[in-house]
Amino acid sequence: MCTLIQSYLTGRYQCVVRNFKISNHNMCSKWGINSKGVPQGSILGPLPSLIYINNLPVTLNNKPMPIFVADDTSVFITTSNLID
Repeated sequence: MCTLIQSYLTGRYQCVVRNFKISNHNMCSKWGINSKGVPQGSILGPLPSLIYINNLPVTLNNKPMPIFVADDTSVFITTSNLID
């Protein structure tokens, strides 16, 4: 089972493709290894994300309040203490 999860999260590559509408020509960047995150568009993709963000408020000690919107997370911290 660990091998299956490891193969799902490692060894992935990505590139950026830019479509120029004027000349109907695509341009692709160099391929690079993607070592962070989960594969987008996969059936299992939401599960690791939910596991990660589920414990985020506890990890932050409930002091800053995380805001979750779809697959994006923001953390806002306000304090009058410069050291914080």
